[in-house]
Amino acid sequence: MKKQIIAILALIFVMGLVFAGTYTEPHQFYGDLNYNGQPVQGACLITMKTSTIEKECTSKNGIYGSSPNLCIAESESSNNDNVEFFISGNKIGSYAFEPLGKTELNFVLTFAPNCPAILFCGD
Repeated sequence: MKKQIIAILALIFVMGLVFAGTYTEPHQFYGDLNYNGQPVQGACLITMKTSTIEKECTSKNGIYGSSPNLCIAESESSNNDNVEFFISGNKIGSYAFEPLGKTELNFVLTFAPNCPAILFCGD
């Protein structure tokens, strides 16, 4: 019986180590995308990268991170990690990652983005 209890405790300990290494802490971003003083039209794909995780979200006519297209960055290492933001491989900014935060972060693009037009289903 004693050996079984030790085996179960060892298994729980090992599982805890495995799951502890994959825990992510989210941070939500939202804001504006502008180019030449105007909102960027269309639907831009924004890529967010930390040292461990890459996520994507989509803007809508110069606004990103609003419902239903939330922009949630994640990191497995919340200490001294940065979130870098890209559109079509071009870096548009970065931010020091803060676990469980919500930040307004507006971007002024230095290049003309080629974002697809937003298509509507007509009634």
